[in-house]
Amino acid sequence: NTLWGGILGEDGIKGLRCDDEFPGNAFKDFQRECLRLKALGMLLIIVSKNDSDAIEVFDKHNGMLLKKEDFAAYKINWMPKAENIAEISKELNLGLNSFVFIDDSYHERAAMRRIRPEVLVPELPDDPSLRPQFLRSLTSTWVVRLTKEDRRRTEMYREQSLREALKKQSGTIEDYLRSLEQTLSISFISDYNIARIAQLHMRTNQ
Repeated sequence: NTLWGGILGEDGIKGLRCDDEFPGNAFKDFQRECLRLKALGMLLIIVSKNDSDAIEVFDKHNGMLLKKEDFAAYKINWMPKAENIAEISKELNLGLNSFVFIDDSYHERAAMRRIRPEVLVPELPDDPSLRPQFLRSLTSTWVVRLTKEDRRRTEMYREQSLREALKKQSGTIEDYLRSLEQTLSISFISDYNIARIAQLHMRTNQ
């Protein structure tokens, strides 16, 4: 009841509402807003209390605009969402204060505020038709300047996750670094890269 209408465990994939009829169209519009934020460089993350194969809904339900590859990371299990968001924070090397937690459950929102006070937890409207506009109105998601890196940020973080997995498989740090086959390029500040440099300068966690 956040990204689609209905409960997967009770309604099954075919019973989920995400179509062109109300209320399914409201959830579809909400997903469209999520894709807009992704295009602006925001990372989409899932923390869900469900069976792990629930991620397949995005590729198996014909009405879903969001697909599995649109998410930079996800934790789908029966652990508390506050624990899962903390794990994702570590995996992506992002501070908890950079997360916005959107959930239809009042109890889940209250728990997140209490356990992870750094996370921004806005009050999602009960009416799904109001949620797309609500998401657009969140000033914390407004972008001042858009760069080429913003547009491929999800891809960059997914690559980072793959690197972390490779690191765990490597015997030593030297083996890991050698397996990356990276090349370092150095250049002066110019009109071409000044926007990106200014952006990185503002990111205290990088």
